[in-house]
Amino acid sequence: MKRYWKVGLLSLIAFLTIGWFYVEKAVARMKAPEYNIETLSGDDKAIEGLDLKAGIVRNDEVLSNVGISKEGSLFDHDLPYFEQREGLFNVDSSLQKLYKEHKSFLRGKTFSPNQYFENDNMYVYVDKNRQEKNKESTQLDISVLEKASGKELEYKVSLPLKDTSFFWIANVQVVGKQLAVSASSSTSNSKTEEWNIFYLDLTKQETDSNDKAALKDLGIDVPAQAAVYFSPVTNFEIKQSNDLEVLEVHITQQGEENEEGSVTEEELTQTHYIVYDYGAKAFSVLSLPKELKERGAEHLSVAEKSLYLPMLTGQQLTLYHTVSASSGWTSKTIQLPKEVTIDMKKAGYDTTIKEDKLYLISTVEDQDTDIFVAVIDLHTDKVIYTGKVNTTSEKTSKQEETALHLYDINVE
Repeated sequence: MKRYWKVGLLSLIAFLTIGWFYVEKAVARMKAPEYNIETLSGDDKAIEGLDLKAGIVRNDEVLSNVGISKEGSLFDHDLPYFEQREGLFNVDSSLQKLYKEHKSFLRGKTFSPNQYFENDNMYVYVDKNRQEKNKESTQLDISVLEKASGKELEYKVSLPLKDTSFFWIANVQVVGKQLAVSASSSTSNSKTEEWNIFYLDLTKQETDSNDKAALKDLGIDVPAQAAVYFSPVTNFEIKQSNDLEVLEVHITQQGEENEEGSVTEEELTQTHYIVYDYGAKAFSVLSLPKELKERGAEHLSVAEKSLYLPMLTGQQLTLYHTVSASSGWTSKTIQLPKEVTIDMKKAGYDTTIKEDKLYLISTVEDQDTDIFVAVIDLHTDKVIYTGKVNTTSEKTSKQEETALHLYDINVE
């Protein structure tokens, strides 16, 4: 009898917990403002599938997160209980779909989109084997879900990396009949990272080859006591195969021990950009346009085999373009509406490219600025759409104290 009493009590607690969650959700929804993207010019078909992720901030505290599209807004607290618990709000839309349709495949896996690949036939997930104790190699666990049959396949492949203490997967994609895994790693006795592109044969469960970013061979001098760190400039989507991968290389001078025995901070001494071409299977150095050398490649985007770098000056957007690291940059100037560029210059802007369209979006809405959206057709170099994030609710005094901070741009 006691056993049934305990089961009943636990069931009641679970019921009350979930019930209270939905009460809080309803209250939060009643208090929350509504947002949408208001069209200023052009056809709103240009922003079909555009989803802006932003945080509602007051006094440096994020109150909630919201996704904004032309249809309206979706808050993080709008998601069902278990999807909120899994943290699905900021997850790639393809992973959200995978979660809803194949939860068993995602069991025990992270939601990092850089560890997934998707095409018409399958989903692929790659992670480092955390249980493997062999210091002579690094083992990857690879899961494949066949879309047609729903069959799940598991593979293990060893990489030629010894004594790896740090290993981070940046990108996964299928190249020909091989699975390509781009990753940064370092050993336990070194702070310096190395970057490799591994080509895996899943049938044989082995590494076919790997291309290492050898900086010396690229003409980049690394002092003996310096440390090297890599970070990808280009963002990856799980549905996208990338012909080019751009990396930012930071070379730092390691901290020195002073008289008090403490170690000074590392000092950044050099920054370089390198490109990996998946077609040529080779790295090369990328030189930025001279106008952007001080700004860096913050807004760089990859579209098929092209690199694009936008720079906003006044009402003009200068769009730099190149098809390889060695071919040099060309540039075109695109005139933007004044009302759009004023707030972009004040608050900053972010960009992304999808299906031959460049999305240029300002990043902050507060008492002084609005979030504007401009869409540019890369074939015609014309502005085909402008819009503004608008709230459909009357602001209360508390809402007027808040700001909207854009942190991600998604295009379906």
